Amino acid sequence: MKPFDQQESPQKDIHPSKPSRFGVSGKFLFFLTLIIGLLFLLSNIYISNVADERNSILKQKLALMADKIEDSIESRLFMLDELESYVQVSPELDQSDFEVFAHTMFERDPSLRSLQLARNSVLSHIYPLTNNKAALGHDLLADENRKADVLLAYQSNAATISGPLNLRQGGLALVVRQPVNIKNNANQSTQSWGLSILLLDWDELLQETDLLSLAGEQSLALRKQVGNTNPIKLLLTCTS
Repeated sequence: MKPFDQQESPQKDIHPSKPSRFGVSGKFLFFLTLIIGLLFLLSNIYISNVADERNSILKQKLALMADKIEDSIESRLFMLDELESYVQVSPELDQSDFEVFAHTMFERDPSLRSLQLARNSVLSHIYPLTNNKAALGHDLLADENRKADVLLAYQSNAATISGPLNLRQGGLALVVRQPVNIKNNANQSTQSWGLSILLLDWDELLQETDLLSLAGEQSLALRKQVGNTNPIKLLLTCTS
């Protein structure tokens, strides 16, 4: 038996314990997941910024195109004024008189589909009459698809735009209507005679304003701006 002070004490393990394989793998997966998440977030932010920039550029293009269409329409409003002046001089004009007068105006502009007069809101004079006879005698106020725009023209006493519309006589056109007022010789008061109407070929307008290049890439909608005091103020929007 060894003396008490010579007894062997238990030996300590001098080898350090090995780290748990599960602990190392867990940390690695955590950091890998974190990195992937950050990359995904940054990717979404980049894609969102690119999309916002594209949308901003598209909105600028649409606004520019809408302005071009407005300018094209406004440059032709003098034709409606000329029609009104003609009616004021000859309020009882017949179809043949109207055709002679309208023919001279029609030759100036290839985008014209038709020039029309609507006495008491009923289409009474049309040029050219060929291929447009189906519209003759059409009561615009009795047509629920036209009534609101016709009333707007009367209420604003200014040129208003509708469309593009599928026409009864076939085809697609923008329709611009302006009230015609004449003087009552009996009491010198002003009274409503009806409307002067301009039909502009939609395809011709697209080509004239370069809208076809944009329409090939996007689905577009043309609307009147709500609440705008200008009856022919337009808003061009992307529907795709």
